[in-house]
Amino acid sequence: MDQIIIDKINEVVQPNDTFYIVGDFGFVKKDFSLVKGYRERINCKHIHFIRGNHDYFTDREYRTVFEFVGYYEEVNYNKTKFVICHYPMISWNGSSHGSIMLHGHCHSNINDWKDLHMPGLPLIDVGFDEWNGPVSFDDLIFEANRLKALVSDVKYPDMP
Repeated sequence: MDQIIIDKINEVVQPNDTFYIVGDFGFVKKDFSLVKGYRERINCKHIHFIRGNHDYFTDREYRTVFEFVGYYEEVNYNKTKFVICHYPMISWNGSSHGSIMLHGHCHSNINDWKDLHMPGLPLIDVGFDEWNGPVSFDDLIFEANRLKALVSDVKYPDMP
C-alpha cells in the first residue's frame, strides 16, 4: 500500500511543486530511516509537513527531510486563503471571509456529520481516504464552491 500511495503522489505532483502532507506520514514509531526512505521516493523538492497524531519523531528530525514542519500553516493561492491543520476545526482564521480549512485525521468519517450539521462549511478532508491521491488547490476551490452551492437554495424557517 505504501508504494501505491507514493506512486499516486508521483503521478500528480511535479518536482518543483509545493506538496503539503497533512499528517500521519508513515505511521512509523521506531526507525526514522523509514520516514527518510518514504520521503526520498517522492519526486518533489518542496514538501511541507503538517504534523499529525501519528507522527512520532521530533521537529528537528522531520526538518532534515521536509522544507517546512509545523502543526498549522496558512497558504494563499489564487486570492484564496487555505488554513491547513491535521485536525478539523469548526472555526479558523478567515472562516467567515472565504478561507478554506483543509485537514486530515478523520479518514472521511466527518463528512456525513459535517454535511448534516454544518452544510456548506468549507471544511475539506484532504486525506488519501477521501481523494485517493493528492488534490490541487484549484480542485479544492471547486469543492468549496460545490459545498456552498448545496445550501444556497436552502430556506430556513422563520423563527417565532
